[in-house]
Amino acid sequence: MAYDLLIRGGRVVDGSGLPSYVADVGVKDGKVAEIGKIKEGAAKTIDAGGLAVSPGFIDHHTHLDAQMLWDPYGTCEPQHGVTSVVMGNCGLSLAPVRQGIEDAIVKSFVRVEAIPRIALDQGVKWNWHSYGEYLDNFEGKVGINVGGLVGHIAVRHHAMGEEAVERKATGTEVQKMKGLVLDAMEGGALGMSTNRNDRHMREDGKPVSSRLADDDEFFAQRTRKNVMPEGYVVWWNQFRVVFQDGYEVLVEHHATPLSTLPLFCYRHSGSIY
Repeated sequence: MAYDLLIRGGRVVDGSGLPSYVADVGVKDGKVAEIGKIKEGAAKTIDAGGLAVSPGFIDHHTHLDAQMLWDPYGTCEPQHGVTSVVMGNCGLSLAPVRQGIEDAIVKSFVRVEAIPRIALDQGVKWNWHSYGEYLDNFEGKVGINVGGLVGHIAVRHHAMGEEAVERKATGTEVQKMKGLVLDAMEGGALGMSTNRNDRHMREDGKPVSSRLADDDEFFAQRTRKNVMPEGYVVWWNQFRVVFQDGYEVLVEHHATPLSTLPLFCYRHSGSIY
């Protein structure tokens, strides 16, 4: 057989921005080998007449950090055509972590993302410390592509303990955070996220720790030399700031002034599982 899988007669939406078109799709060794009118046979053929055929969608804003540990398919995502997800948004991630601050992280997930505490208590085993070790839990065990951002909340608690929800960081603590972010990036994080939404509280009513960070603390987390932005592009409900050293900041759910902005910061490197 020429192909392992032949998807015949579907309306292809290829993500290029061009109009959709009816075609066959041949798959060989797990990759799309041909698109068009295919005459050869396949080990398996799917009649997609009347259906849409497209690449898997990317959900760049998820909170599957805990769920992926017990649901390796991220079940709700592929049911909607999503095959790649990014976790760790809104400053929330389960790493880095050190002994004694696990519950501080859980309190933020419980309130901000409305995740039942019992699910986190029973489903998260905390068998990691660094962000890279956290990602190692997914190696060869997930059914979709998974990447993650390191969350400012966990980073702050690691550097400051419970003081993270009480005050601004000292210079020494900011440098600790910078090292944690760098370590996370080297361990496979796609970037860093933070949360400055004044409505986001922990389970105990205290603000999520990233809300107490000032602008200087946040921008210090960039792991290369300090440079000024070279420009940004604005589109609906978000904008992107591009730094000369290759880093970008994607601002989502934004409000004014700047100090209220939740930020999603990433660079074009890292690991996806």
